[in-house]
Amino acid sequence: MPRYLMVLIFWCLFTSASVVATPKGGVQIEKTESSDVWGMYTSDLGGHPAMTVFDDGISESIDDVELANSIKIKLYLDDVRNNGFPTSAEGERLMRLGPIIESAITESGGLFLGRVTTNSVRWNIGLVPNDVKPIENALLAGSEEHDFRYEVFVEPDPDKAAYWQDLYPTDDDRQVMVDMEVLRSLEDHGDDQNAERPVEHWVYFDRKKDAESFAKWADQTSYKEIDVSRQKNGLLARSQWLVRLTHNGTMRLNDITHHTLKLSRRAREHNGLYDGWETQVMSD
Repeated sequence: MPRYLMVLIFWCLFTSASVVATPKGGVQIEKTESSDVWGMYTSDLGGHPAMTVFDDGISESIDDVELANSIKIKLYLDDVRNNGFPTSAEGERLMRLGPIIESAITESGGLFLGRVTTNSVRWNIGLVPNDVKPIENALLAGSEEHDFRYEVFVEPDPDKAAYWQDLYPTDDDRQVMVDMEVLRSLEDHGDDQNAERPVEHWVYFDRKKDAESFAKWADQTSYKEIDVSRQKNGLLARSQWLVRLTHNGTMRLNDITHHTLKLSRRAREHNGLYDGWETQVMSD
């Protein structure tokens, strides 16, 4: 049975600064580049579903970026579904508009950090220098040519709150990211997401009493095949306690995250670490 656990991402961060000379020896613009490691997750914002795409790799160095202002470009969507997400046709339009908005930020010495799509709008977020007039001019030219509606919000942001608070995932968001990646892997192997099957989970604890307390809760919550065992961790040169448990369910995102979020939260409350899950590929 294939094991689908936490997806390991190898960071290939190449965030760097480069100097771009303007024509005729004009003022130079120092450009801070994005990393090549991006993440995506779904969440709830004010009662509306949201999809966030963000530069995950730059988290290692963003606090050292000298840009001290954030920009949020609110792009209004023209054609949306009942949940506020774009239709397929609108998604194609956004694919065309995305590079225009991102380049308006980056070509003016700014740093594009990510975007949040929710409730019939898309927020494009970045860090920018003090002079945002070139960005405003680029957006105006782009909107006149490609007919899109937008608003621009700029404010001082020395602590990079636009990244850490508006884009960077919480522990729950990070778990959803992992689940989405695993579900994509299952889909690539021909899995039928609507087919119910056993799903096994792993939770680790340093102390036996925490593991047993968690196992008791899991039993009362109707999880099955609960097993508590001692595991030797060669890397840490110490033992840990592993709790294994199962549930029956589908591979629909809302179904699996209902369990993974509940288990990871409860694990933290019991001083443990939720380590992932595995299941079988179910195909027609």
